[in-house]
Amino acid sequence: MKNKKTKIKKRSAIKPSLTKVTQEHLEVLQLTAEDRTPLQISDVLKSIGKRGVEKRLSVLYLHLGVNSAIAAYRKVLMLGLMPLR
Repeated sequence: MKNKKTKIKKRSAIKPSLTKVTQEHLEVLQLTAEDRTPLQISDVLKSIGKRGVEKRLSVLYLHLGVNSAIAAYRKVLMLGLMPLR
């Protein structure tokens, strides 16, 4: 149980960092915005599985300082990291 608390602490200590947002993060977010499930996204990308998609989204949310796909999409559009489609 102690390890889980440590993990949560470390995770909450991560500060937003736009420099760590990758093109792959943005591609996963774009596919999410197209209302695709993590499994469908993994089928499109081929290089990552369903769990990898979920992980990339959660890491992206941390880097952007948001907690949902809608908030992440809005923020990357406002910052000009991704064009509106």
